[in-house]
Amino acid sequence: MHIVDWDATLPGLADGISHRFPIPVNEQEDDAVGMSSPRLLIGRRSLQGAYYMLTMTVAGRERLFTDDATVECVVEALRCSDREQRSHTLAWVVMPDHVHWLMQLGNGNISRCVQAFKSRSSRAVKLHRSSQGAVWQSGFYDHCVRSDQSLLNQANYLMENPVRAGLATKVGEYPYCWTRWPTAVDAPASADPPVEAGPPDDAPQAAHAEQSQQAQQPE
Repeated sequence: MHIVDWDATLPGLADGISHRFPIPVNEQEDDAVGMSSPRLLIGRRSLQGAYYMLTMTVAGRERLFTDDATVECVVEALRCSDREQRSHTLAWVVMPDHVHWLMQLGNGNISRCVQAFKSRSSRAVKLHRSSQGAVWQSGFYDHCVRSDQSLLNQANYLMENPVRAGLATKVGEYPYCWTRWPTAVDAPASADPPVEAGPPDDAPQAAHAEQSQQAQQPE
């Protein structure tokens, strides 16, 4: 296995998936499915050009992203976000039940950017799986990254997620991740782990309860 090439489809991707893109964003649908928990909105600021670590969780914590074709639905939605200049992607990892995305905000605000990503990836996943169920849990976690060193630390920490989750034995082995810093896969882990956006497995238990109580509508 090897780290995914950001500019290429995933190895072993089933024929016939990539032609389904681009899938247009339904802004009205985004408004309906993209509402965040009021608690998750506290302190959130959208600054164009700012850097963010984002976390989006699969509805019901289903282990949905375990095959190349389904993961490619998510990765292509990230590529589309960059092509539309909503974002400039620095790193990402697609875990079985959630996604981490390190990015620089482009046009628009952070909520609209995430809504567009969720809308596009959700419809692609449903089309691929011939399913109608919700793909994403409502809302998302975000953390604004304020320095160059913090960006690299976040990228390193993101790339180490599959190892911590037991999905790989070393950094760079898990196929569904990517970073713009090639040295990030070789860099030692920081003694003080960076603040994450609040993923399901590394957020405090209180955050899990808060999201389950406040964000009832799946996406």
